[in-house]
Amino acid sequence: MKDKIMLISGCSNAAGFEINGIEDCEYNRQNSFGNLLAQKLDRKPINIAMGAQSNNAVARSVLSWFDTEYDSNKHDVFVLVAWTESARMDIPYSPPVDYANPGADWYCENNKHFININPGIVLQEWMSDKEKTYTHDVQMFMTQYGEYTEMVSWINVIMLQNFFKARNISYLMCNTMHMFDYNMTSSIYKSMVDEQYYYNMMDNDNAFYWYYRNLGYENPKAKYWHHNEVPHQLYAEQLHQFLIR
Repeated sequence: MKDKIMLISGCSNAAGFEINGIEDCEYNRQNSFGNLLAQKLDRKPINIAMGAQSNNAVARSVLSWFDTEYDSNKHDVFVLVAWTESARMDIPYSPPVDYANPGADWYCENNKHFININPGIVLQEWMSDKEKTYTHDVQMFMTQYGEYTEMVSWINVIMLQNFFKARNISYLMCNTMHMFDYNMTSSIYKSMVDEQYYYNMMDNDNAFYWYYRNLGYENPKAKYWHHNEVPHQLYAEQLHQFLIR
């Protein structure tokens, strides 16, 4: 009999960061919406989400896991891809940077060769001169060419969708942060996405973090933008209902 597993990829929201005030730990992973959904589906969760990841890194992690870990003779796998905000980027970088989080079930070694850059990152004294330069330059690019980063996210979505369909792998996609605006970029790609496997694709107000934030849910233990147990429980139920509809 094959092992029934659920692969979960995303950023810190999918990892359950700061549910209990700690950035990453076993408790937070167990109580993240992805792991809770795995329970509802009677599957063993393999949560490979990492803090601060871009959508490039999210997709790369999934492809790398299938390349190195997946055995079609042993695994019955369902994949949850929880996309982060499209504004994030990662850039090829050396020397290698280790972004592994302590609670993760598996780490994509390929991501060591990229540096994660988010719009809100502030330059720190501990950063190397090279990292400061990369971060500053890419942030300037982000502010001027937001449609480019959105285009890259569309391509990642379509790439993983086609990868799953070609291999007959069950999956679900959702957004945890602001993902797509409807503009010329969206109109080119939107029709290529199978929305029956994508929860609230174009509805940024219903992205995991913002939906519950706008409803008034607060996590007093969190230093950054992360929810506690209740929104994770509620979102897991929403995703489950979407799957069984």
